[in-house]
Amino acid sequence: MRWSTHGSGTRRNVAEPIKEVTGFQSLMGGAGVQQALDAEEALRHAAAAEDLVVAEVAEPSELGFWKLAVIRFLHHRTATISLGVLMFIVLVAVLVPIFQGDLYRFQDYRHPFGAPFQFHARAVSLAGVSFSIPWTDHLMGTDELGRDEMARLIRGARVSLTVGLLAILGYVIIGGVLGSVAGYYGGWIDNALMRVTDVIIAMPFILVVVAVTAAFGGVSLTVLVIVIAGLGWFEIGRLMRAQFLVLRESEFVQAARALGASDFRII
Repeated sequence: MRWSTHGSGTRRNVAEPIKEVTGFQSLMGGAGVQQALDAEEALRHAAAAEDLVVAEVAEPSELGFWKLAVIRFLHHRTATISLGVLMFIVLVAVLVPIFQGDLYRFQDYRHPFGAPFQFHARAVSLAGVSFSIPWTDHLMGTDELGRDEMARLIRGARVSLTVGLLAILGYVIIGGVLGSVAGYYGGWIDNALMRVTDVIIAMPFILVVVAVTAAFGGVSLTVLVIVIAGLGWFEIGRLMRAQFLVLRESEFVQAARALGASDFRII
């Protein structure tokens, strides 16, 4: 038995804590102490796991908005497959007509109204060995003039993509400018632009397109893009107007005005 001397001169038995633990064990039993220790260890592991989860949740925010958006997009199977199909269509529409040339205009008078997927045997010689393979000159058939339907479909895809991209660009430019001006200034400017929007919404789209194309003497890519963009900007315009109505009274806008920023810069 060892004794220790404290500053006051009293002597204390160092073995007293051991006796206390032994007494606690005798009071609760050895199993109770072990259960308490196991519970404490479980709580410690749970706290460590919670800290790890918090760290994992907080970590993606450090990646930035665009990186996090790309990661989430790539983990979405349907979106990834759809993007792959869209990219395939774009590549086919852009690259195939370069190699086909004017094939979509070529008229095969011998095979009008050709049925699709009609194959015939074609003799091929390779390394002195002759054999036949299934072959077709018009995979998707021909029209009434004998023009290849597949070549015309791919050519039409290029035109459709061009019209769609340019029309969307027109939507954004026209709707963004008019909607932001209407929402920022308000008053009679807002009322006038919204009445113009109501008139455009009330117009029958197909009839306007037919009338405009007839006035210009036929359908052309430029006329089609202008008509579609001129009649379809109102949705984006209304969204932009609503956002500007909310943000124009914000504190940072008021601060910019107080600093002398122009309306163009604020918009």
